[in-house]
Amino acid sequence: MNIEQSLHNLLKSNGYAFLGNVDYYIKFYINNNQEKNETKIIGVINEKYKRWLNNEKLDDITFQIERKLLLSGTVNIDVLYLIMSYDFQQDKRFAESDEKFWILDLSRNSIIIFENQPDDFGNLRAKIEKNIDMNIPEKQRGPKTLLDIKAKDIPWVTCSLIIINCLIYLILEIKGDTKNAFFMIEYGAMYKVFENHEYYRLFTSMFLHFGITHLMGNMVSLLVVGNSVEKFYGKIKFLIIYLSSGLFGSFMSGIINERINPFYVSAGASGAICGIIGAMVYIFLKTFEGGKYIRFAFIAIMLIMITNTSGNVDNLAHVAGFIAGMLAGFLVGYNKEKRKTSEI
Repeated sequence: MNIEQSLHNLLKSNGYAFLGNVDYYIKFYINNNQEKNETKIIGVINEKYKRWLNNEKLDDITFQIERKLLLSGTVNIDVLYLIMSYDFQQDKRFAESDEKFWILDLSRNSIIIFENQPDDFGNLRAKIEKNIDMNIPEKQRGPKTLLDIKAKDIPWVTCSLIIINCLIYLILEIKGDTKNAFFMIEYGAMYKVFENHEYYRLFTSMFLHFGITHLMGNMVSLLVVGNSVEKFYGKIKFLIIYLSSGLFGSFMSGIINERINPFYVSAGASGAICGIIGAMVYIFLKTFEGGKYIRFAFIAIMLIMITNTSGNVDNLAHVAGFIAGMLAGFLVGYNKEKRKTSEI
């Protein structure tokens, strides 16, 4: 029996009836105590899908529930959300500024409660803590060592892209001079793509870099920004955003630059990186918190660094990549949210 099913049984055995759910996001339970003239609502937030939630959305869901109960004549409504979590540092964003949350820390078998939150809720705290301890097999518990934590949090697609770019750079540097435009054209840089119908260059140019400074600037930026974006969207969607942004950036750059400068040569991952920065616009709108202003400023600095790592800056690719990434981020984010959410 998994922890969610066990918690379901625990709540039912303590007088809570299953009220309904917001698809995979939250399962709601209700306890009507007519003697005390009070109603308690508990929402259990699933560990896997909570990344698509934020405090604003939860406030809207809470308002819908309270409104329906009030219209039916129910009064004295108390609501509490139980957030199942293996990552306290990530999930405290819900709880530390709101009084209606408890975090069920599944890695430590305990409930995390902040000062502004209730110490107990219908005498359930001790029962829930015991339930967590009894129903999580050792192999399913959270990471216990620093090594495990690092392995769990590795953004595998981001790291793979960095490794691929670095390997390609090393191979080409051994073969010749990556700062030489003619050499880079030979191995796939952007050059007269549409005039010569060499459309493969739209893709191959994304993995080529003019020298170590160009490479390192892009790879550091990819690591910093890619880490957050990959965790939010997931591996497959992150890769789709990355590749589509890079290809669109190359396409727009090739179309326009070939008309302006027939000797134009371009390469680099910065169009794709600008794309994943663009995808963060959706993240900011869905999960924005005041402290993330600092992260946004840092990302902006990294973007500036990207656009100044080489003498010939392809700003068209950067701007086009950013726009493509922003649109792709909204598209995959909206579709995911629409598929997983249904009104109570």
